[in-house]
Amino acid sequence: MSSFDLSRKLEVNTDGDNGPALVSLRQDIDLVKDNRFQHCDTGSTDRGWFGSFQNLFTILNATGSSYPAILWIVAAFMNFALVATLVCLVYRPQSLENRDVQTIFSTGSLQANSSATPPELHVKRAHDFFRVSKGLTPIPCHSHNDYEQGVPLYDALKVGCTSVEADVWVKDGDLLVGHTQGSLDTLRTLRSLYLDPLAAILRKRNPHPKNKGAALTDSWKGIYSADSKATLVLLIDVKKDSKKTLPMLLDQLAPLHKKGLLTHSDGTSIIQRPITIVASGETDYDAILHMKNRHVFFDAPLDKLKKDHDPKAEGSFYASASYKKTLPGPSLPMGGSHVFEGNNVRKIQKQVENAHSLGLKVRYWDMPGLPDGRGVWDLLWDKKVDVFNTDDLKAAEKYLRG
Repeated sequence: MSSFDLSRKLEVNTDGDNGPALVSLRQDIDLVKDNRFQHCDTGSTDRGWFGSFQNLFTILNATGSSYPAILWIVAAFMNFALVATLVCLVYRPQSLENRDVQTIFSTGSLQANSSATPPELHVKRAHDFFRVSKGLTPIPCHSHNDYEQGVPLYDALKVGCTSVEADVWVKDGDLLVGHTQGSLDTLRTLRSLYLDPLAAILRKRNPHPKNKGAALTDSWKGIYSADSKATLVLLIDVKKDSKKTLPMLLDQLAPLHKKGLLTHSDGTSIIQRPITIVASGETDYDAILHMKNRHVFFDAPLDKLKKDHDPKAEGSFYASASYKKTLPGPSLPMGGSHVFEGNNVRKIQKQVENAHSLGLKVRYWDMPGLPDGRGVWDLLWDKKVDVFNTDDLKAAEKYLRG
């Protein structure tokens, strides 16, 4: 007998002693018909199974059923148990701990061909990332042209990168992210792909129960729970017209700076925070150098730095150079740093030592990929290069964690 037939059978006079029981069970039937069943725990209904059975037994007697009451009870139990089991199997959410970060973030507006990301999606993804990234230790990996990854930002974070790169252009009154002007999309902005997601993650990592708008203090926590004081570098490569780009960039960074999320200078020292903004490309160095309460830093030219003291070291965070221009020639085969000899090794070593003496972190771009370029990676690791430029995040993670 269907729930509809049973409902019709229950259209009886409820004025007698069995009236309350009839009404009570009728409400249970309506609940199933309206698809408003909420709990997989079959003992969590208001009256429980025992009360429902009592109601059913009373109703069967009241309606003069020709079938034994016990068979009705058994049939009702089996049907209800089957429905409850199916509901649990269909609607039970998969445990986040058993899901890959790529699965969680592979749909929606952060993909390469995506639409704008609403604030509520940032909050959800921040919550999910917070749960699945527990125990993930950061590695010195720089995600080159990160916006070209399957899921910008999150693909780099899921392997533990401490640096990501975004090329920005001024267009239509906003900062758009892309490698060329022809690839720009008004829905793929610096805020939607990077600033808003990072802010959402850090709000989750640094809750302020008493004052949600309060700025972070020295007890701040960064992106990675396994190393809460590791800063994430967002390298912004200004592709054109720094005089228009920098003011717009500072305006978009202002909310993060106000909340204490950005590494900044107090005039005498650098105060590290969860995010460090480094500007590269066509950035106006003088404009950064003369910033008051600087929270954007420069990417100094590694191969042009003067020994012991260089004006461009002030206001800089990275010192970068093209590996191919530093050591021109074909990529070397797999192997250790022994494949390099003489002047080449000394040239790399001097550049790294000079940058470190100026308090700067070293990065080479145009590095050969893995595994063919392992010899180069081994040399740079041996010479204490600070961050490794890569387009292949999985290969870099395997090498840096190996």
